[in-house]
Amino acid sequence: MNPSRRDLLRSLGGIGAALIFGPARGQSAEIMSRTIPSTGEKLPAIGLGTWQVFDVGGDAAARAPLREVLKAFVKAGGSVIDSSPMYGSAESVAGDLLAELRLRKRLFVATKVYTRGREEGVAQMETSFRRLRVKKMDLMQVHNLVDVGVHTKSINELKAKGRVRYSGITHYSASAYAEVESWLGREKYDFLQINYSLAERDAEKRLLGICTLRRRRDVPPRARQAAAAVGGRDRRGQLGAVLPQVDRRPPGDHVRDSGHRQPRAHGGQRRRGLRRAARRDDAQEDGRLLRLAMRFWVLVLALLSFPAFAQTKQEGVDVKKSRLLLLPASTVERSAAQQYSQLMRQAAQKGVLNLDKAQVERLRNIARALIPHSTRFNKDAEKWRWEVNVISSKTVNAFCMPGGKIVFFTGILEQLQLTDDEIAVIMGHEIGHALLEHGRARMSEQVLKNVGISIAAIVLNLGQISTEVLAQAANLAVSLPYARGQESDADLVGMELAARAGHDPRAAIVVWQKMQKLGQAQAARGQPPQFMSTHPAHETRIRDIQAAMPRVLPLYDKARLRPPVPVSPAPGQR
Repeated sequence: MNPSRRDLLRSLGGIGAALIFGPARGQSAEIMSRTIPSTGEKLPAIGLGTWQVFDVGGDAAARAPLREVLKAFVKAGGSVIDSSPMYGSAESVAGDLLAELRLRKRLFVATKVYTRGREEGVAQMETSFRRLRVKKMDLMQVHNLVDVGVHTKSINELKAKGRVRYSGITHYSASAYAEVESWLGREKYDFLQINYSLAERDAEKRLLGICTLRRRRDVPPRARQAAAAVGGRDRRGQLGAVLPQVDRRPPGDHVRDSGHRQPRAHGGQRRRGLRRAARRDDAQEDGRLLRLAMRFWVLVLALLSFPAFAQTKQEGVDVKKSRLLLLPASTVERSAAQQYSQLMRQAAQKGVLNLDKAQVERLRNIARALIPHSTRFNKDAEKWRWEVNVISSKTVNAFCMPGGKIVFFTGILEQLQLTDDEIAVIMGHEIGHALLEHGRARMSEQVLKNVGISIAAIVLNLGQISTEVLAQAANLAVSLPYARGQESDADLVGMELAARAGHDPRAAIVVWQKMQKLGQAQAARGQPPQFMSTHPAHETRIRDIQAAMPRVLPLYDKARLRPPVPVSPAPGQR
């Protein structure tokens, strides 16, 4: 029996379950390849990274399995190996093993420059040549856009001398995509390395379309227009107008309705007219089916993402906790602990970790007062191994990773001139994200959303532009409001933790007034409108905080009447 497209749509749910819980069968073992646009050279789509895993120094026992990994990698057809000076000893370990196994000619070796200043950058790149034991580097990239203009010039000079084959830029965070886009417009890079996975698909909204547009010879004019509209977030490109006519691949027999028959035409004009009518009907049907699929998955995501109350109604704030927690908490916390340790090690190596002891102790004292109240929102918090550290950087930011790993950057302390009460509400806000498991929920939501989009793309035989529009629709309908709700809930948790610890929760209003002024001072960078932002607008945020104040001020008044709590050891770096 040949299933119709409608039958396939009805089986979407079953396919989704199979994709989530069942392994793929009957797939080719051959590694896919991708073409480098600037030269036409082909590379395997799967490469080998060296962060953390190859950072083993001279430990022979730790190097032994890496040696076997390299052998298996090359035997399976892999060739790309990527490293960076910021990965500790990874470059040296990789270089030693490549030389020992005599694999250099079979591998595409890539690394990065990650420092400031022209001379420092050139010196670092020369060190990478020595560590990786190569005379010619296949790919040299500017890591995380650090001093990107200076290093781009140096890399281009190495390319002109024949010592570097390709150039590129990298960044690990979607927050830097605006700057990445700017540099893609200024310079001609061969590679762009960014965070892109099932859990992080923000690159599809902008950067992938821009990279595609640079290869105009491969993109039809109407597809370029649609990509530009999607990349620029121009909502005039409606689903019905863009999806069927721009990039939908011609359907094969496996997606054509079994009952479809083209009427026999008599005469060339009648034949052409019937074909045009058939194409028009197909386009309308495809648009209808896609809109149906979009509504279906948005509804599923909305229902699964709809939060449940984290605790029963009692004194204090009422916040919500997502039902959508597909990933185990232990997995998320273990990964966060590894990333945090890596960040602390790198900060220590660069001499920017905990430089001001008085400032570090100040933050740890505030954390000591907040942490005992965290179990009201997450009972597992009493088992967490809390840490509080300070990194010297102009970055205006702070965060708390799952498991209680807190970092403050000196930029937020100094540029906002924070009082203890203001630090308490900011720290409480970041702790709130961890207590309500927002990171775990967002990862789960993203995975499920992307599975749904992928299924719709397969079933409806959609090309890239159509899939991007569907992803953007799901993002606007579910992801962004969901993220804004998480930010609002973290605000409430932060206010309550601060109030119970004896810090004035009204400081939260002052913090966001300061943030608003700072944003206006940095107007060149701009703040996205609330509709497109994962954070509420400042005015909305302040209004919501004011509305919740009657719930937390009584807690603050009670805390001020309590006798001082005996001092316990402050959470710090192990």
